[in-house]
Amino acid sequence: MPLHSVVGNADVDPEMGKRFDEKFLKFEIGGRKIGIVHDFKHISHNIQSLNILFCGHRHFKMEKIINGVKVIAPGALGGPKPSFAVYDTGTNRVEFFELK
Repeated sequence: MPLHSVVGNADVDPEMGKRFDEKFLKFEIGGRKIGIVHDFKHISHNIQSLNILFCGHRHFKMEKIINGVKVIAPGALGGPKPSFAVYDTGTNRVEFFELK
């Protein structure tokens, strides 16, 4: 399974920056056009061409439709309520998980 990632403001490992140097990624899986951005407010691309956009930075869980695009914030793996999300391209559903 391929890994797609962007660099966030807390990613200080120089080796990580060499592997994930993109600010915005766009790709297709299972017929779904997917985008990934660290901070939604810094997006400069036309997101209306996407089916789903994953964004981070805010550290809370969110799933909503913005201009016809499903926007997902999976939360954060650190902090008081660590969480992540799993997206199913077949069903177009997102499931959130909290770590304990």
